[in-house]
Amino acid sequence: MAYPTNPAPASLFPPARPRGGLAGRLIAALLRPPVTGRIAAFERRYRYRMDYARQLYDASPAAFWQLAKLFGIAGGVPGLSPAMLVAAKFAATRREDCGPCAQLVLDLALEAGVPAAALRALVAGDATAMPEDMRLAWRYAEAALARDPESETHARALGERLGPQAVAGVALALSVARTFPTLKYALGHGRSCQRLVVGADNAGGGEAQTR
Repeated sequence: MAYPTNPAPASLFPPARPRGGLAGRLIAALLRPPVTGRIAAFERRYRYRMDYARQLYDASPAAFWQLAKLFGIAGGVPGLSPAMLVAAKFAATRREDCGPCAQLVLDLALEAGVPAAALRALVAGDATAMPEDMRLAWRYAEAALARDPESETHARALGERLGPQAVAGVALALSVARTFPTLKYALGHGRSCQRLVVGADNAGGGEAQTR
């Protein structure tokens, strides 16, 4: 199955080198308007609140720029198709109990060209209705997150079918995707339950328990 090569905006923010002292504070003040402008544009486009990012920038611009490095990784991982990427990210955000994060993952995947039917199957956990690459990635991701000994079996199946880079990519996507819900909850912006929607359709059949 063919997908667009760019699964999501590569990064919200250009790279920056954090600086300390007076110079660092001046640079942070100068960069705040464009940074918050990009955050606001992302919020409008995806109907996803990023108050945690604004709070982090105001408290520690240096910490914010460290976080910004992860945005690019979250948008695309070498060796993964968009379907595999969404399988890993969705499994991680759901496991972390972040409804808005899970919805954002679905919206980005739909924008990247992943079929709505495949995303509905992912939300329902219906592996038989998923494309093969999504199914293999999802089974490995779910097992790894659950610390299931069968994760080795699923990793082997994924690697044999799609190569070792697919296993490494799913592992990286899982790790990065879990960062954002954890940070949101740590800063007081966590939210668990949300009705998940794929496009104009109700994907969850009700309020989605994102555990």
